[in-house]
Amino acid sequence: MKKLTFLAVAAVSVAACSSMPMASTNGSTRTAMASGGEQYCFKRNLVENGGKLYCNWVSDRNDACTARTDSAVEVTRYSDPRPAGRCDTGEYLVKVAPKA
Repeated sequence: MKKLTFLAVAAVSVAACSSMPMASTNGSTRTAMASGGEQYCFKRNLVENGGKLYCNWVSDRNDACTARTDSAVEVTRYSDPRPAGRCDTGEYLVKVAPKA
């Protein structure tokens, strides 16, 4: 009987946690926060819309080859995208830099 009660309490706890709101992992509406440096992303993912550049932006060139979450940078705050080399997979990268 104690085991049955324990299992029932555990099941209710898991169900309660699974219904709690979670932070969104969809970065399409997030704005990338650069710590004052360049941002890198896949060239094929780059989209301009509403004064923002959407892409899988990251501050480290090597991380850009594995980043999968899209975010946005404001067009007015960054330079035009420029070539930034290629990943080992052959994927072309672009970079933007903060305007002075």
